[in-house]
Amino acid sequence: MTRNSYTAIVEREGNLYVALASFVPEVQSGIYRVPPGGGQSSLFASSMALPNGLAFDTKGNLFVSDTIPGVVLKITSDGKVSKWVEPALLKGSRSTCNSKIPDFDAGPNGIAFDDKGGLFVLNTHGASIIRVPVNKDGSAGSPERFVGPDCKNLEGADGIAIDVKGNLYVVDFLIHKLVKV
Repeated sequence: MTRNSYTAIVEREGNLYVALASFVPEVQSGIYRVPPGGGQSSLFASSMALPNGLAFDTKGNLFVSDTIPGVVLKITSDGKVSKWVEPALLKGSRSTCNSKIPDFDAGPNGIAFDDKGGLFVLNTHGASIIRVPVNKDGSAGSPERFVGPDCKNLEGADGIAIDVKGNLYVVDFLIHKLVKV
């Protein structure tokens, strides 16, 4: 099993944010910040089991998927962590596609905002893409299944990107595919 997992994103001021998911007790899971141009990283936010996908909203808030508990967290610019959304649609279950890897149920993974005010969230073992509308006040709207379950194309959905035409691209680590939705 992988002992640590990393995902990174750069925000508009040039800071690099890294989601570190650690399976060893000596290493603190959380979000680390590296200043522009490099330098010493510092723990920016913690209190998460397996931080994974990262995305910024238009107001500069950082959103993080937490894979094991099945939640999306919101982190303000001062590092305050709050649960943003925790629907049943984000809970992962290896039984959906009879997956054997990894040895825990993996829910929300890659996340990305579209230009219409929605957050797309991949559910790794749910073999699906969930769209969460963002209300005008920044709270989560009612999550809806956008695609899936689709074991042939989305079992192991990991990373997501959206192009200028609104097409979704999903990287899948279990079936070794790049899928265009």
